[in-house]
Amino acid sequence: MMERRRLLRSFAVLGASLAALCWLAALLFFGAEQAPARPVLVTVGCLSWIACLACGWRIAGELDERAESDERTSELRLLNEALRQSEARYVDLYDRAPDMYLSVDVETGRLVELNGTLVSTLGYSRHELLGRPISELYAESSRARARESLEDLKRTGAVAGVELQVLRKSGAPLDVSVNATAIRDENGRIVRTRTIWRDVTDRRSAERRLRESERRYRTLVEHAPEAIVVLDVDAGHFVDANQNATRLFKMDREGLLRRNPFELSPELQPNHRSSRQAAAGYIEEALTGGTPTFEWEHVDADGTSVPCEVRLVRLPAQDRRLVRGSLTDITERRRTRERRQRMMFELDHRVKNNLTLVTALLEHTLAGTSTMDEFSRAFAGRIQAMAKTHDALALTRWEGVELAQIAERVLAPYGLGRIGIDGADVTLSPSVVTPFGLVLHELATNAVKYGALATERGRIDVRWSLTPGDRIDLVWKESGAGEITPPTEYGRGIRLSVGLVEYEIGGSIELDFATGGLSCRMNLPAGLP
Repeated sequence: MMERRRLLRSFAVLGASLAALCWLAALLFFGAEQAPARPVLVTVGCLSWIACLACGWRIAGELDERAESDERTSELRLLNEALRQSEARYVDLYDRAPDMYLSVDVETGRLVELNGTLVSTLGYSRHELLGRPISELYAESSRARARESLEDLKRTGAVAGVELQVLRKSGAPLDVSVNATAIRDENGRIVRTRTIWRDVTDRRSAERRLRESERRYRTLVEHAPEAIVVLDVDAGHFVDANQNATRLFKMDREGLLRRNPFELSPELQPNHRSSRQAAAGYIEEALTGGTPTFEWEHVDADGTSVPCEVRLVRLPAQDRRLVRGSLTDITERRRTRERRQRMMFELDHRVKNNLTLVTALLEHTLAGTSTMDEFSRAFAGRIQAMAKTHDALALTRWEGVELAQIAERVLAPYGLGRIGIDGADVTLSPSVVTPFGLVLHELATNAVKYGALATERGRIDVRWSLTPGDRIDLVWKESGAGEITPPTEYGRGIRLSVGLVEYEIGGSIELDFATGGLSCRMNLPAGLP
């Protein structure tokens, strides 16, 4: 095409040049008055070919115009093809975009334009959506927020990042993030919206799962039986703590999060090791993947020592070194351990003493009886009295027994209907319980043989009270025994009672064989040693 055009132009230029030369020759030959104004066909034979050339010039010009017209037609065809391809690209970009595009008539609130992604995502046909009120696509929970967003757009011309929930045709919810700008008419009035919906269902679902996970974690932490703290090793202070931790250290959460383990510990641990050095070693062990568990002495806000069992473990974190500490207050455990140790020591001590006491009772009973039958009854009674006090001690884990309980256990076989027991609440130490029970047994045995329990109308009253100096003033008083002749010397049971009170218990005893029965006053140590 271009070659043809150049050829025609060359031919036209050549024809024009020849025509100009012919005209110039005519001018010279005929003169200025008779020469034509432009090259024309003349009747001069020698110049007729010049006219033909001029005609050829005109024809060449027509051909050139026709070539130009063909070229314009070709260019138009190319432009139309380019436009078609551009429109196809636009349709592909708009209609198949990953986001949903739509436009809403502001006055009617109806959809006037939408892309294929919106159609396929919501499950409607394009016909079902065009002209449909946009409000029908919103979930009930999002309609108020959608109206507020439209008012914001009318006021400011744009809204961004508004998260709403729309409904698919199936009724399934779809979370979308909305960005919209206003389209104005020639008068500047907002007539339509240019809106993009981005599907954020997966992100919102992930966020909900994350929040649920955080709530579960917080519930586990807050309701854990132990105190839990999280230490940022590089920052040098706690970054999280549960309610049990605030109770353990007797401070609020904000105050606790400003502290570090060294500030909540004494300078030295009970093993005389530096708290700072020891804690640094345990933390380093946790950072390298270990789970150290150890006993640790903490100090609360009041300065009170709090023994704890501590378990450390490293927490996963992208840009921080975090160590979680689980702290269990072992104050009661330590007390139990100490009680157990005391109990084992006391048991060992009491077993030795009881063996000694049984041996002494055996010898004393043998010396005070004349027949085997009498010996058996007397010895068995004393052993049973010891067994009752041991049962009482076992129930309290060898922590001591109330005086009233010992009196009731030992004197019950003699009929509590004839024995009155009353006094202040006081606990006897384990070392006092057994000898005191034996004293009551010996006094009751003596009353059966010679005193108030030897008659039908006899009675015994056991009364006690606390006196200054943390002592017990106890009175054993018999009545209804008739005339009592004071013995010239005490029997073996009385002598055993006096020895137990004065040497085993560390008290004093006074005996009075008055009319009606024995009266005995004892002064004993009160409470635990």
